[in-house]
Amino acid sequence: MPRKLLLTIIEDASKEPLEFPMEHVLGEALPILGAHRNQEDLAMFQRFLDHSNEYVSRGATQSLYRFHRYYDLIRDPLDVVEKSGWHAMTVAEKHILAIEQLDAEVNNGRFAQYYFNSTGDHWQEAHNGLAAIGAEGRHRLMLSTIETFGDVKPAVDRNTRTTQLSRIVRKKDDPFNEQDSLWYKIKNENLDRLIFNYNLANLEGRNKAESSKDNLRQ
Repeated sequence: MPRKLLLTIIEDASKEPLEFPMEHVLGEALPILGAHRNQEDLAMFQRFLDHSNEYVSRGATQSLYRFHRYYDLIRDPLDVVEKSGWHAMTVAEKHILAIEQLDAEVNNGRFAQYYFNSTGDHWQEAHNGLAAIGAEGRHRLMLSTIETFGDVKPAVDRNTRTTQLSRIVRKKDDPFNEQDSLWYKIKNENLDRLIFNYNLANLEGRNKAESSKDNLRQ
C-alpha cells in the first residue's frame, strides 16, 4: 500500500476520541507503514507506543519491528524450540518466549491455568524474564503466586506441579484471584514495548544467517 495513503488512513483513524473500529484500523495500518522503513515515520511510531489503547500500542510496536527488519534478520524462538528444543535458545529467547506464554495464559485463563498447563514448566524463565525486561510490578505479582506453593516452589515437571496445585485449590478455591485481577489492571508496564526494547538489546546468537550456518556445520 502506498505510504502516502497509509499516512492519510493513520491521520484519519487516530482522531480523538478513538472509537471502534478506528483503533483496529490504526493498529493494522501502523505495521504496514513500518515496512516502508521511512526515517520520517519513526517519531510517530514512538509516539503511538504509549497510546492507552492496546491495539494501537501493539500496532506501534509491530511497526518498529518491521522498520528494523527484525523478522527478516532474527530467528523465531518457536522455530528453535520446534527444531532443537527449549535448551537450544539463548537466555534472552527463553525469557521472551516464557513471558509471552505467561501473559497469554493469564489473559486467557488466569494464573491457575498457567501453572496447570505445560507452559508453566518454564515459570522460572518467565519470572526472571520479567525482571530482565524491567516489568518490576509484574515480577512482584508473579512472585506472590510462586509463594503460594510454599517453600518447595512450583515444580518444573507438570505432573508434579498439578498435584501441588490441586492441594492448593483444596485449601482455597480461587488461590490466585487477587493476582489475576491485578495483572489485568497494570497499565504502566507495556509488555510489548518492554519486550521490544529487550529484544533489540539482546540479539547476540539469534541471527538467522548465523543459525543457518551452524545447522550446515552440523
